[in-house]
Amino acid sequence: MGSKTKYKILLILFTICFIASAILSFVSIEQACGGTQTGCYAVQTSKYETTFGIKNAYLGLGAYFLIGLLAIFQIKHSNKERKNLITAGVVFASLIV
Repeated sequence: MGSKTKYKILLILFTICFIASAILSFVSIEQACGGTQTGCYAVQTSKYETTFGIKNAYLGLGAYFLIGLLAIFQIKHSNKERKNLITAGVVFASLIV
C-alpha cells in the first residue's frame, strides 16, 4: 500500500470520527444516542463524559480536525515531521479511548 493511500484511508476515518463527535456535540444526547435506555446515553451522562471539565465530544472535534488537516497536508506534501505528528496523534488517541 502506498503512503498516500494510507493517509487517504486515515483521512476517511478521521472524517467519520469528526462527524460522530459533531453529532455528540451539537445534537441532543437523547436523539444522538437513540433514547435514554441505551449504553451511549449512560456514558454521555456519566462522569466519564468529560475530561478536565471539557466534553469528550468537543475534544474529539478538535483532535480529529487537527489530525485530519495534518493528513491532508501529508497527502499533498509528505514530510517526516508531519508523519510523526500523525502517528503520535493516533497512538495518543488510542491510549485515551
